[in-house]
Amino acid sequence: MVLDYYRSLPYFTEYISDEVWYVSSARNLLYEMGIKVESKTLGGATVVVEDNADVDRVIEEIERRGLGEVIISNYTEIKAIYVKPYSIEKIDELASIEGVEKVVPGYYYEDRSNIYNYLNLEHPPLGKYLIGLSMLLLGDDPQSWRVPSIVAGAVVMIIVFLVVYEITRSHIFSLLAPLLLLSDSLFRYMSGIAMLDIFLALFTVASIYFIVREKLDLASIFIGLAASVKLNGAFILLPYLLLLIARGDDYLTIYRRAIVVPLAVFMAVNSPVIAVVGFEKWYDESVVGAIQWHISTKTKPGEGPPISTPWEWFYGANPFYFTVDPDTPAVGNIYAYISTIASSAAIVIALRRNLKILDLTLLTYTTWVMYVVLWLIGNRSQYSFYMLHITPMMHILLTVNLWFASIYYREIIEDYRSIVRKIIYRQKQEEQIQNTEQEDSDSDQVS
Repeated sequence: MVLDYYRSLPYFTEYISDEVWYVSSARNLLYEMGIKVESKTLGGATVVVEDNADVDRVIEEIERRGLGEVIISNYTEIKAIYVKPYSIEKIDELASIEGVEKVVPGYYYEDRSNIYNYLNLEHPPLGKYLIGLSMLLLGDDPQSWRVPSIVAGAVVMIIVFLVVYEITRSHIFSLLAPLLLLSDSLFRYMSGIAMLDIFLALFTVASIYFIVREKLDLASIFIGLAASVKLNGAFILLPYLLLLIARGDDYLTIYRRAIVVPLAVFMAVNSPVIAVVGFEKWYDESVVGAIQWHISTKTKPGEGPPISTPWEWFYGANPFYFTVDPDTPAVGNIYAYISTIASSAAIVIALRRNLKILDLTLLTYTTWVMYVVLWLIGNRSQYSFYMLHITPMMHILLTVNLWFASIYYREIIEDYRSIVRKIIYRQKQEEQIQNTEQEDSDSDQVS
């Protein structure tokens, strides 16, 4: 049933949206590591032609030697053709043709400039490792690219259940949370597309699970894994650091959990890429270049996909589109998002009674605030699908807020009454002081 659902998605047999970048870079990473994959549906290879060579002459040579069938020859942005060799042995022979730069087995590339060399170094490699592993095991085909995302989406739902159960010990509310998440169209779409954000959400929500369980060394590891998918995964480090300080941990423990462990995981994940491209290139593009990429505007309004501010994600304004005709906008369950914000505001006064929900509230909204900070310091090309990073947290928070309100509604009401009474009492005190001062003033005048 799950596979039938994902097969019903538009363009199931083609690249969808930004898959072109992440799938291609996963394939290229494997190629640079000396690992070649096979497309089980197309069974072909991309023949990249040197800049000073003639594509038509290469095609003529392929046909003269009887090496394979030319499937795609109308590329305009790259000098390449896509060939279906008549046998596996013919792939190596394709590379021997004069004017051929390299031959990359697997699914065809989209017609994008230099796409066959693109490694997507502005983002860490963990998500591309997962896509590449699936391509290696299952084949370089659209269905295979998306298996890791489907699995990640399923695991996110399980973790969401576990987080809510850890806080509430209620099976009803724990089941409600993943059901709410499943109602979120952004989550459903991203769980079936070979992009990075579902893995970012997975490792982030896993770190929250271990924070809630107070398994903080494991939480640090998963924060490192989240940052190894996208640098945005490190956003949770700020609230995590605040929680560690609030716990009263010693400075060495805080340093180890907030800095050493996540950084060690990050470097371990990046080490295969460093081995392939060299430390200097990796540092220039994956550290310095990545930071510059994250804090700058890549496309101006109207020159690329619709951009949206982080606060617009909550009500679905200016959404990114995964596909057009049919339209599949990157908009989540805006009613759940708004309800989460409203419920957080309603119960915040009483959260001293449950510090785990207070911690979860801090982790959720501070992570989102970091996107606002990015916007303020210069990254004005953010997209609505970035919301997926905090979508599971929002649904967890909504569910535990509802549970908390159902248990402590009398205390919440009494807390608000107490505030009102204090305000009224203070106003009466001020009025009495003013009246006393006025009486003293009148008395002085009579005297």
